[in-house]
Amino acid sequence: TDADARANARPTPGLEAQSTRHSDAPKITVLCDASASVSPVLRKRFGGEIASITERTGAEVRLIIFDTVIHTDTVLPTYDAPRTLRDLTLPDAGGTSFAPAFEAAIAPPPTIIVVLTDHEAPPPQNPKVTVIWAVPETPSGPPPFGQVLALDR
Repeated sequence: TDADARANARPTPGLEAQSTRHSDAPKITVLCDASASVSPVLRKRFGGEIASITERTGAEVRLIIFDTVIHTDTVLPTYDAPRTLRDLTLPDAGGTSFAPAFEAAIAPPPTIIVVLTDHEAPPPQNPKVTVIWAVPETPSGPPPFGQVLALDR
């Protein structure tokens, strides 16, 4: 190993094989609402929030972009999430249904689900996972489950 070579004044190996690929990093699933009611300005804000989550947490971030169906389901690379986000094609019309996105999000269950949405659709069933609803402004009432994070604060 590198440490052993340095301790014994020998040349260090260029590459070291990793014996396992285990990570204790949290797994965050981000659901991004891309329905027609989400304005271009809000879409850009959502992209920034996703990049920030990826860069700041060190977590494995799975991104699900949806409207009434799932359009993208991918794990974002921690080293270049902004570029990956720029390269994604978002739908530009459609309603909103949380059900398919939440159904996909819990298989396998993440540590937490973050939902970026304008919150203009009926809520899905409680996924029994911690949920944060990141919405553009403080809603008039609480969601049926999870916590609200108003992005206007």
